[in-house]
Amino acid sequence: MKEWKATEWCRVSGLMLCVLFCLFSIVFFLIKKDLPKAMMGFSCIFFLSIPDSFQRLFRFRIQTALYFFILLYAICPLLGFSYKFYYMFGWWDDLLHCFGGVVFAMFGAYLPKVINKKAPTSLALCALFGLVFSIAVSGVWEFIEFGMDSFFGTDMQKDVLLLQ
Repeated sequence: MKEWKATEWCRVSGLMLCVLFCLFSIVFFLIKKDLPKAMMGFSCIFFLSIPDSFQRLFRFRIQTALYFFILLYAICPLLGFSYKFYYMFGWWDDLLHCFGGVVFAMFGAYLPKVINKKAPTSLALCALFGLVFSIAVSGVWEFIEFGMDSFFGTDMQKDVLLLQ
């Protein structure tokens, strides 16, 4: 059996805390019969699985600090919608878009080195790929927000004021 280092325990503990928070939220909102908020919990569990999936798929390791940042970023939509952070903090959505762009640009800048391990990768190529990757992921996220608003009655785009 492989011996785990302290960083592995930290990473697994952080992931488990985030998953437990999502599961608690799912159960809490199902008891309250609030299906859209419970669905947000399910989607956050999916988002939490993405970093580990990418690490296995591309055979690389995300640095621990960035890994924790990604985990926190993955549960922020649940906090924003289900726990009304979007309405309590006017800057919440702007913060998520800003940090999301930075995280995805950093991740995208690292991908050319991961994909092409044999040849040296230029700094310009990494920067360009990071920028394009960040824009692409941001565009896909906007489609997710639109889909959640359309199909589940959420207000992730903050174009309607919900008075509850």
